[in-house]
Amino acid sequence: PKLGPIVVSETRPHSLTLSWSTLSGHFDGFAARVTDREQLYDVVELRLSGAERNVTISGLMDSTVYDILFYGLSRGRQTPSVSFNTST
Repeated sequence: PKLGPIVVSETRPHSLTLSWSTLSGHFDGFAARVTDREQLYDVVELRLSGAERNVTISGLMDSTVYDILFYGLSRGRQTPSVSFNTST
């Protein structure tokens, strides 16, 4: 399985929305790990179903840079991850 582009489709002061597509293969689910660049706040870890193609992550801090690690899950294995950063 192969992930397609992952984009931050919306940012707000305390949340952001991720949207993604898949290029090939079957996905049982997806996972995201969100950490602030300065590591001052709790890590946010999400597990999502294979049918989902967007998620809003809330409870974030305003004007903060976040590092995001995103990957797919297929047949018990993790696909190659994608890392990027964004800010609220």
